[in-house]
Amino acid sequence: IVRLLREEGAIPFIRSSCSQVLLGLENSNHIWGDAKNPWNKLRTTGGTSGGEAGLIAARCSPLGVGSDFDGSIRIPALWCGV
Repeated sequence: IVRLLREEGAIPFIRSSCSQVLLGLENSNHIWGDAKNPWNKLRTTGGTSGGEAGLIAARCSPLGVGSDFDGSIRIPALWCGV
């Protein structure tokens, strides 16, 4: 995906966190830490693509790439208000 985006002129500038098992209701990563909800740091961003949703909700990035299996995009979008 990154190669295709670069070919179209995109400039990747940040990476987000994703769950290590790529399945779950919260974004927990033992290497990079948990993704925090930008509106309430005591809450998670939700789902495996939660890091991406948190960055977009906090306006750190105008666009994100993720996948949706079992709500992996829908849950973070809802929990982060995207």
